[in-house]
Amino acid sequence: MSTEWKQFIIVLESKGVTFEQIRGASDRAGVLASMGFTEPLKRAILETEWRRRVGDLDGGAGASPGGVATTSGVFVLPHGSSPGGGGSKRANPTTAVTREEARALLQQPDRGLTGIPEELQDTVLTAEVLAAALGFGGVYLALSGRSGEGFSVSDKVPLSMRGLCQTILPVADAFVALREVEKAEYTGKTLVAMALGEVISEVCTSYAHEITKLTRWSEDKTMPLMGVVSEVLRVGQHMVRLRQLLPMDLLRTDAAGEDGLYGQPEAASARARMMDTYNSLLGTRILNHLSGQAERNARSSEEEELRLLLLRRSLVPYLRVLHQWMHAGVLGDPYGEFFITENAEPAARKSRVGMLSAAQRQHTRRLFPEAAFFGLYGISGGNEIEASPGQQEVVAFERRFSMNKKMIPSILEKPSRVAKMIFFAGKYCCLLREYNGSLPNFGEAAADMLVWTDVDDLHRKIQDSFEIASSAVIRLLLSPQIDLLGHVNSLKSYFLQSRGDWMVSFLDAADELLSKAPDKVKVNSLRVLLQAAIARSCGNDPYHGLIGCSFSDSTLSTIVQRLLRQQEGGGGGEGEGEGELLPEAAPHGRSSGRLSSGAVDAQQCVELLQLEVDLQWPITLVLDAATLRRFNAIFRLLTAVKVCERRLSAVFFNNEVLATFSTAYGIKHQLVQFLQQFHFYATRFVLEPQWERLLLRLGQSDSVFGLSQALQDFFTQAERGLVLSSAPRFRSLSKVLELGNRLCEVGLHSSTATLPLIESTLSSIEDSFLQALSELSSPVGADYAQLVPLFTWIDFNGFYARHHVYHVQSGGSTAVTA
Repeated sequence: MSTEWKQFIIVLESKGVTFEQIRGASDRAGVLASMGFTEPLKRAILETEWRRRVGDLDGGAGASPGGVATTSGVFVLPHGSSPGGGGSKRANPTTAVTREEARALLQQPDRGLTGIPEELQDTVLTAEVLAAALGFGGVYLALSGRSGEGFSVSDKVPLSMRGLCQTILPVADAFVALREVEKAEYTGKTLVAMALGEVISEVCTSYAHEITKLTRWSEDKTMPLMGVVSEVLRVGQHMVRLRQLLPMDLLRTDAAGEDGLYGQPEAASARARMMDTYNSLLGTRILNHLSGQAERNARSSEEEELRLLLLRRSLVPYLRVLHQWMHAGVLGDPYGEFFITENAEPAARKSRVGMLSAAQRQHTRRLFPEAAFFGLYGISGGNEIEASPGQQEVVAFERRFSMNKKMIPSILEKPSRVAKMIFFAGKYCCLLREYNGSLPNFGEAAADMLVWTDVDDLHRKIQDSFEIASSAVIRLLLSPQIDLLGHVNSLKSYFLQSRGDWMVSFLDAADELLSKAPDKVKVNSLRVLLQAAIARSCGNDPYHGLIGCSFSDSTLSTIVQRLLRQQEGGGGGEGEGEGELLPEAAPHGRSSGRLSSGAVDAQQCVELLQLEVDLQWPITLVLDAATLRRFNAIFRLLTAVKVCERRLSAVFFNNEVLATFSTAYGIKHQLVQFLQQFHFYATRFVLEPQWERLLLRLGQSDSVFGLSQALQDFFTQAERGLVLSSAPRFRSLSKVLELGNRLCEVGLHSSTATLPLIESTLSSIEDSFLQALSELSSPVGADYAQLVPLFTWIDFNGFYARHHVYHVQSGGSTAVTA
């Protein structure tokens, strides 16, 4: 008994009626409609079962368990079945006798259809063909084994008719296979599979309705087998082609449960995870298959229409998820089949961070810089670091959403910028919605995205939506509420030292502390002096209170080497192995506020000094940790040059022994003149021109990518001009700074016996300086043209050219080793 028939009996009995009372009803379709069975395919199944049961009662053909009822009123028993019952009392006597004769002949061993009149054979096989077309196995067109193995024609069918019957087997097999795939509509694996299952269900229902009409028509009129086969092939040609177009191995409802697909996982949890992975990739694989089919040249316009129908209907839920993400910043992806996922923050982390508001954290941090992030926020232990709220937001926002490249469908995979535009457009909308509760007006770009036309049109709509979302974020960042340009100009005053008065004031106040070893100084002591110097010199800057300082865990040479390796290797992962450069983590990384002397290769803490800035979200979207790292690299270089120059200028006031050597004056003059000219060159020839271009590009940018690219180009040009992008030149510059510090140390611990040693040391310092200057001015490399003004200003009186250290010529230079 089929499931549909059980449902029909239950509904019938709920109305107080038995099947025996209505089995002879002539308007069966009306009865089924009154019971609520309006779906054509279910009605066809119920009417077929009804006719079988009425035939069993009237003709007795169903008495045997192996009996098969046909849809035309002729009942055929399989080989070996026992006859049962007499003919129907209401049937035509002639027809009843014919049936009895046919039944008796069919029950003879190895007889089959032999001996039955050809017109009756035609009627029997016609009924079998129509039943097979609806997926029901019979005696002569049997369904072999499981439903997926297909139909076969019995050898008892005469050869003259066997070929005709075999021609409809692909249609019958396709219908049975598609009925299995149809279950994907309600299995709940993925939205794409469910949408495709819905399409298949509609096609199968339409096909079954056509076959049912053909069955009814054949009951009233005698229709030859050839005519029935011809009609079945005409109606079912789309079913065969549909089976060929679909990824049947993916859509089978039992595919995910086969051991061959997943193997034999030992634990149920492992199997569940594998099932989730399979289902998450299922939608992408289906879309890739259908889009690949749609790109191929179709054999006919009808086939092309079928391919586009499958792709268009399957894309409906996927485009809906895409639309909601790009225009609202919300992931409505219940089955995890979209290539963008939202990573939930651990509850414990949220509870700790949420104990204090952003304003409370900032106020507490300023009153208690060291204790604000230990104990007050529920953090235990000195190893856990709590970053500033602005950097917390940017890190959380960066980690909140992730993109799985394996799940990007082929229609969005190339060019690669399409997937990135989708990713960032949704993030921007999420930012706007959560920051100020507003979303940009996308206009037609939002409505048209739900309608599929072709790949190029979809890409154009995605680009339009991305540009609108990006422009909205740009307007927010440049608004007075956020004031990106104001913050950038503020950073210039401190990181690029465009306001040198605060730096001079700070160095005057902190010179003694900066000269000590890193493990002897608390960073909070320097932070107090720094903020006091900034307040005195830059009190009119509205953002001066955001600036602080910290100790890095690496020297400038180590940082530059790492940056160069990243540039040569394509960038590398941000933040990997670069904790020492994170300004948001450094000030609170150690409970003592000191650095261990064995942790870094630095003799004085000034070598590890770096700035930090307490920026708030969403400005940290642009001025992120990577940007501040590159700002700090320039700041530390300028600081090293300025500190070395200050110490050389005061060397004869602090070192009386060194003042007795006449050669020391010349060496000191050469070093100071070089450092002064380098600082002047860095400010006037590199940073100022590049900064003007940066501000112009920031004001004209129409996307967040444009802002980031403008900053990247600024740092690229600035680092090239400041020899931070060339390892050989930076080594030469570092050597000059080292020689300057070495000169300051000569003679501090001297005696009469050491005077000849001091003389030789001074000679060595001078030779090393000329050698380093010669290497620095080498014309090798694409950055030399930008460095020509530096070498010209250093040799303003031609001293180095006369001594053949290096020559500056128009368009080039020739270096000579001293």
